[in-house]
Amino acid sequence: MKIKIFLVMLCMIFLFNPISAQYDLGFVEKGECVDLYQLCLNCSYVNVTSIKYPNNTIIYHNFEMDENGKDYTYSFCETNFEGDYFYTTCGDMDGIEDCRTFDFYVNEGGVEMTESRSSLTIGLLIILLLLFFGSLCGTFKIENYIAKFSLYWVSHLLLLVICFIAWQVGVEGLLGGVALTGIFRIFFWILTIAILPMMILSGSWIMYIHTFNEHFQKLTDKGMDTESAFRMSKRKSGGWLNGK
Repeated sequence: MKIKIFLVMLCMIFLFNPISAQYDLGFVEKGECVDLYQLCLNCSYVNVTSIKYPNNTIIYHNFEMDENGKDYTYSFCETNFEGDYFYTTCGDMDGIEDCRTFDFYVNEGGVEMTESRSSLTIGLLIILLLLFFGSLCGTFKIENYIAKFSLYWVSHLLLLVICFIAWQVGVEGLLGGVALTGIFRIFFWILTIAILPMMILSGSWIMYIHTFNEHFQKLTDKGMDTESAFRMSKRKSGGWLNGK
């Protein structure tokens, strides 16, 4: 199951889409208000006349912007969609109506994901994925039960960290859509919730191995052959796991 998850995540890396475009107002956190801005050196008024949403819906307004010297602002709070927003302002510059269009980008984190930052993030994810794959392979190849147990926990924690980073990357807008961000978020919470039952099972498994080895050692010390000692130790230890 974890190998399949590893392969899926490796494929998803190539779907990462760094946002490199320049926006007039930059990046805004989803659900937060943003001050729509217009500079006009010689205007008696400036109004917001229309706003285009990421879903291509255009809402026509005539909101008067607040004046502060030559700066005009209007607080806009309807940022519930992720993507590009465009707003148009019109003012009487030098007595002649002049209209201009500006843009900004909304994502869950309100953070710009530059190409250099996205490259570092992808590089980190690749390293973590390789470490995860190595620890997972070691879990199946190593016979020592302590090492097998440790590598299993390492692989689980690495996968947890990978899902968390990928989730945050999606929040910052690096993933090509909210669907992938949601997938990594679900994986992260599943792996987090699984830690408690895994701890209980791991504790039970350690107790079983310790009890099994103790019975096995006592029986072999009494001169019993290893095959008979192994069978008897399994029965006395509960017999629900095979000890190494």
